[in-house]
Amino acid sequence: MRYLIVKTGRDLKSMWPQFFSVLLMSFLAVFVFAGISGPSLGMRKGYQDFAYQNNLADVWVAGTNITSNDLKAIRQIGGVERADPGLAARTSLAEGHGKPDSHDATVDLTTIRDTATQRPYIVKGRTFDPHSTGIWLDKDFAGAHNLDVGSTVRLSFAGVTHDYLVKGLALSAEYIYPVGPNAISPDHKTYGYAFAGLPTERNLHRDMIRQAALDKGLTASMASATASKAPQTWSMLRLRLATNISQRSVEDGVRRILGQRFNSFTSRANRMQTSSLTDSGTMLQSLSLTFSAMFILLALLTILTSISRLVKVQAGQIATMRALGFRKRTILFHYATYGLIVSAAGTLLGLPASILLNEYLLGTKKSLYSLPHWPLAFDPKSFLLALALVMTCTLAALMACFKALSGTPAEAMRGETDNGVRQRHMALEHITPVWSRIGHSWRWTLRDISQGKTRTLMAAFGVMGSMVLLTAGFGMQRSVDARADNQYQRQYTYASKATLKPGTGNAGRDMVDRTVRQHGTQWIQETTIQYRHDDKIDTLTVMGPGDLIRMEAADGKGWLAASNQGAVLTRQTAQRLNAHVGGTVSFRTPGTTRYTTVAVTGITYSPYTQGVFMTQVAWHKAGGHFSPTALLLSGHSDDTRLNHLDQIDHLTDTTDQYQSLKRFTAEETSVLMVLKLAAVILDIVVLYNLGMLGFAEHEREYATMRVLGFRQQEIRASILRENLTAAIVGWLVGVPAGIAFLGLYTKVASNHTQDTLPVLDWRDFIWESLISLGCALAVALWVSRRAKHIDMVQALKSVD
Repeated sequence: MRYLIVKTGRDLKSMWPQFFSVLLMSFLAVFVFAGISGPSLGMRKGYQDFAYQNNLADVWVAGTNITSNDLKAIRQIGGVERADPGLAARTSLAEGHGKPDSHDATVDLTTIRDTATQRPYIVKGRTFDPHSTGIWLDKDFAGAHNLDVGSTVRLSFAGVTHDYLVKGLALSAEYIYPVGPNAISPDHKTYGYAFAGLPTERNLHRDMIRQAALDKGLTASMASATASKAPQTWSMLRLRLATNISQRSVEDGVRRILGQRFNSFTSRANRMQTSSLTDSGTMLQSLSLTFSAMFILLALLTILTSISRLVKVQAGQIATMRALGFRKRTILFHYATYGLIVSAAGTLLGLPASILLNEYLLGTKKSLYSLPHWPLAFDPKSFLLALALVMTCTLAALMACFKALSGTPAEAMRGETDNGVRQRHMALEHITPVWSRIGHSWRWTLRDISQGKTRTLMAAFGVMGSMVLLTAGFGMQRSVDARADNQYQRQYTYASKATLKPGTGNAGRDMVDRTVRQHGTQWIQETTIQYRHDDKIDTLTVMGPGDLIRMEAADGKGWLAASNQGAVLTRQTAQRLNAHVGGTVSFRTPGTTRYTTVAVTGITYSPYTQGVFMTQVAWHKAGGHFSPTALLLSGHSDDTRLNHLDQIDHLTDTTDQYQSLKRFTAEETSVLMVLKLAAVILDIVVLYNLGMLGFAEHEREYATMRVLGFRQQEIRASILRENLTAAIVGWLVGVPAGIAFLGLYTKVASNHTQDTLPVLDWRDFIWESLISLGCALAVALWVSRRAKHIDMVQALKSVD
């Protein structure tokens, strides 16, 4: 046994490149899977812990003038364990805080009467007190505006400006993904949130009633008197629901109680500020499984072949040990350690090293999501994968050793362990017209390939896998970037968007029209909708006269003309609802329990806005009332008069949105760099490993060629032809396989809020091919150099 231990050390030293390749593939398989799957579990755990600490509500109800009687009735709905009211006010940061214009920074101020359904996480300052004055401000917003505990913040709402003392800096599970109006990614300079208690709630309520009275034409004194006498009402409710209760039944009950005053019923899964993190984690997990499955498959096949070949090339030594009296089980145990030691070392290094990748991917998310803690997590399947790799390597070594032990020692020494049969003719040789036209050098190469089918197929499969992963890496990056281009350079052709304050009537819209005084505008109405047989919340966009919103056909064949006879559905929505052109779709809007049924006249591709598009005429025919919520402008919103109109809630510039979206997608696709790097390593390791094993198998033939007078260049050319032929075959198969894998990858990356189409540019294809074939050529050249260092005496030594 002591001799075998010494032999193991010598084998590891003499064949270290092959052993290292097995160790590296084991390492990478565990490193990649654990490193990519871990962050999704960590994000989910961080969210769940934060939601629990925060007493996060299950559902948010928005409405108008919700009374105490409404509240009492809603609390009686089956499944509602708790309902806490509050006021939500979209305020503007007034001048004096680094913002020259009150429309530039928005603060969503909400009130909390009881912390049972919302307990802000205090980062700095006093514990939240519902009976205290002052506000608890978003920590990130405060940092962006140089505000701190004790600062005074001036916020404007309903025509009134108040000064608020910052009692604390907070984070909230209600705003894990703090995005402002019309925004896709967080911008702490322009958007934040704050919480306040009962004193502030009473002041906000008076401001709301006073502004409503002024809008009706009452004098300032009469409006103030009306506000002081008005009973307390609220604009939102936070609900805690019983486990396994149907949210649809609760929503129906709330709609019946509030009637026309109902605005929205939003669960955690449908609230962008809370669902985005879990959606991102789910997408990352799906991507990791899709990518890791391909990578692990390639790694396992490579490891299996490598270990088998490593044992096979030592068939002579195995025969010698048997002749010296070593028992079969001792020899089996010895070679089993080949797979066990190397794969165990690789997996044991890969598991802790995956923490680095885990932390890197989590770091790319920290600028997007506001969590107080980002726990590291390991997917339990990572340990199962490590165990599977070790067992696979060990079993591969045992199976190869069993085969080597099947014959007598004399047969093994003569290379007859395969029952003495060696393929000498391939099928192509029997096709004389073809075979006769093939040169001698290529005949040699083709025969070598035929005799080493498994090794050649594995090399081709490795290059194919590399091409697949590179195509997914480059193509997914291009596909994600194309979403922003499609949204803001093809679908939306307007330059800016002026969103109206809720309740703005015809007179207010006329005022906006007179102020804008430019051609190329379009009024639209945007509202949330819910379908008859689907719980997801989508957007209904009703378009007035104009052409600033274009609808591209889902099949990419031109543009759809807006129809006055029905609705156009987005591709993602149509797939989810199983809807098609010529069919119908039923949905309902806030404030009504009645479903509107319209014909589907087209399917459009929309990257980020999912739902239904209708013209003003079609909406009117369906029984709807066109109440514009925003004005689209073909020019940029630099008119200061428009900025200061009381009817304007906020202005959005598409250039800013486009750049913000680009930054967002850059952080979201950081995992693709790992994908590309892994593809390159896979390509190099597989080709080098199999190339070296192939060289070892043919070393005797190469030595014979030198004795027969072949030049070094001819021998090296033979090695190059064999290795590059396998690489080119793998590349040819990898091109369509990569395109198919990219299509699958983009489907995984799409969900109910965004739609990704596979896009691959010809420049990407060239880069992928250069990387894949370039690695193959470099490895083939490196392996062919070994022909200079053949030990002629050892290679030609007789075994008889």
